[in-house]
Amino acid sequence: MAKIFVKPDCGNAPKKLFLKDLYSSLAEGDVRWLEDNLLDNVVWHIAGVGETLGKEAYMSGIQSGVFKRLRELHIDTMITHGPEVAVSGRVLAPGGKEIAFCDIYTFASAGSYKIKKVVSFVVEEPGRQK
Repeated sequence: MAKIFVKPDCGNAPKKLFLKDLYSSLAEGDVRWLEDNLLDNVVWHIAGVGETLGKEAYMSGIQSGVFKRLRELHIDTMITHGPEVAVSGRVLAPGGKEIAFCDIYTFASAGSYKIKKVVSFVVEEPGRQK
């Protein structure tokens, strides 16, 4: 089971709590919770890699990615404004690789918890293996 570290100020708004729970679920291997909160036509753009369209493609990417076997998850920052939330942090992947990430979520509306679009920036931190 992955260790999860979240800064205390990352939980003082409803969308922050929602995403804290989302990342915790992923780190614990519970992808169904995420799937239930995606729009069917969700768009996932990974900078420098490309874009996927649809819930099935998004879930396939998540299940085959770093969350599948991560050792640690650190959520450093969450910023919310209306229907958008940015989350940045780091994961410690199998083999000791440290990967920094920033995900920008767009929800269907400011009051909705259905994810419409995700833009991800992912960078391996060279020399920071543990």
